Amino acid sequence: MYYRYIVATTLGIFCGTLVAFTCDFSSEIFLVSLFLFLINLVVFKFKNISYTQNSRGFSLALSIFFFAVSLGILLGQISLYKDLVKSERFSHYISNKKAFVGTIYEVKQKSNSQEIFLNVKSETEDGFNIKIIASNIPVHNFGETISVDGKISTSSIIMPSLQTNNKSIDSQYSNKLNNIDGEMAFPKISTLDKAENNVFDEYVAMIKNSKRQFSSSLEKGSSIHGAALGSGTLVGDASLFNKEEMSNFRISGLSHIIVVSGFNVTIIILLLIYLFSFLNIKLGFRIPILIFSILLFMGFIGFGSSVIRSGFMAIVLLVSYLYGRGYAAKQTLFLVALFMIILNPRISAYDISFHLSFLATFGILFVFSVLRSLLKINLNKFTDKYLDKEKNKDHFFKKIFYYIYEIFLVTLSIQITTLPYLGFAFGYFSFFGIFANILILPILPLIMLLGFLTFLFSFSFLLSSIFGFFLSIFSEYAFFIAKFFSEFSFSKLEINFSFLFLVGYYLCLILFLIFEIKRKEIKKYLDK
Repeated sequence: MYYRYIVATTLGIFCGTLVAFTCDFSSEIFLVSLFLFLINLVVFKFKNISYTQNSRGFSLALSIFFFAVSLGILLGQISLYKDLVKSERFSHYISNKKAFVGTIYEVKQKSNSQEIFLNVKSETEDGFNIKIIASNIPVHNFGETISVDGKISTSSIIMPSLQTNNKSIDSQYSNKLNNIDGEMAFPKISTLDKAENNVFDEYVAMIKNSKRQFSSSLEKGSSIHGAALGSGTLVGDASLFNKEEMSNFRISGLSHIIVVSGFNVTIIILLLIYLFSFLNIKLGFRIPILIFSILLFMGFIGFGSSVIRSGFMAIVLLVSYLYGRGYAAKQTLFLVALFMIILNPRISAYDISFHLSFLATFGILFVFSVLRSLLKINLNKFTDKYLDKEKNKDHFFKKIFYYIYEIFLVTLSIQITTLPYLGFAFGYFSFFGIFANILILPILPLIMLLGFLTFLFSFSFLLSSIFGFFLSIFSEYAFFIAKFFSEFSFSKLEINFSFLFLVGYYLCLILFLIFEIKRKEIKKYLDK
């Protein structure tokens, strides 16, 4: 019943915050939104009972939307004002060579460098955060107190070895998104005595530093490709991929599997469910343990937008199952997005990962069912024609046919919702993305399971080598597919969609989905 109001609130907050960060006349739009909110509220109030419930509900949803737009603009302007005050306070540090002492709160390993995120506290004013580009040696860990001496800049640092001049939207605005005030390139770093941490900080340090140990364990038990793919799919560590391999996965449309995305998190949650079910843990204990495991895993790999969305959707599913309530994935998708935007309004304008994650999930939840009904084929006729129904093995092949068909529809649904945005944000998309995903996605859960088992049995060289051997085989297959599809001259289609085209495309898609839903309801009514 309240589904349309949840959608109206989420879309309104998103549009409002987007306007606040991208338009110079957001204050005028704020006043217009309030005016339209009052008009629609009056229309809803004076509609009597003779009007249909849908008509009154539409007026109320429209009122909520315009009120949410004005509220979103207000949230965005507050965030911008905080950024302005902070940047003015931080401006006297820019382009001046200074020495700072701070505590490391995150470290990201790259193929030829490491990114150190340093929190610097000041006695006279609020602290600030610095991103430091440093060499791989020595390795720094979470919780260390270090002294850095160098020059701070506000623009993103381009590594000399990458030889690139163009920056993507994601890298251009990543500092704003992650509350980074400035960057330092290869400063002089001195490690000081480790600060006294409380018990919670010690556990956080252990979790964050164990990501590096995870990758090292896979390197010992498997090949370099097996360790790279296992680390990428399980903990989001892509430091073992070189530049050419990263490019192959990106051009072939497989880059989403080498970072921890919502799909990877869903697979891990399902593996945990099967594990606890196999151990025969009671339901009353199983669900709280699962929720704790999900939160622990989210903290382990980092609270990225796609991880937060899929993780909290899974938690809502488990809680609703525990208390016997119905779980509505569509409502939860919009509620989680609303929660994330309110906590950090910047993601509406700057977080490409959040946009793609939401669009991909939207495609699975909304477009997939419509495609399955429009592209419905009777696989029974095909399998009955070419397979012997009396043989048990033919039942297995029939399941394989249905499985591949479902993967194709899921991949097509995701491509329909994400390709226009990819063309708008990056100026290209992968021509072979659907085919590459069909060949890789079925074995991705197996790769993740083998990677976990290789790490789990790292204390035993024999067991770790056995699981690592099979991990290497499947990983080599994935690398081969990525390289094969990326070598075609037309694998990467250059295209540049405008923002107006993007808005028009998604409006047409939403109208088409509404039309199909209504058509199915009418058909069901007529059949009765």
